[in-house]
Amino acid sequence: MIMAGGAVLAIASLLDWVEFIGKTELFGFQWVFTLLIGAAAAIVVAIKTFSSVELPDEILGFSLNQIIVALGFGAFMILFGAQFGERREIGVLLGWISAAVLTAGAFMESQQDSGTTAPPTTF
Repeated sequence: MIMAGGAVLAIASLLDWVEFIGKTELFGFQWVFTLLIGAAAAIVVAIKTFSSVELPDEILGFSLNQIIVALGFGAFMILFGAQFGERREIGVLLGWISAAVLTAGAFMESQQDSGTTAPPTTF
């Protein structure tokens, strides 16, 4: 889920986001942020899965999955907020859906890594 969501997010950031009178343009500088998040998430998961390269387990006290959850949620918030406006193109819709998939996949992976499979107990 993480690799597919990241790849689609990177592709969606290159598609048209906003249509202005007769022409389409990128939505400011935010497309670079979503492109980097999507590409980095897909590349990190591909390296962990398909190669023998050892990546660090933690960076500044956070696991890679926790970092991907935070960055994916940031990309989701940018793209979901950009959805509500005039004349939005397919890049924004495809982007926030793939960012949600990326975030959900990284969250499920971080839950699996921590070993918590049972629901929390009530007090």
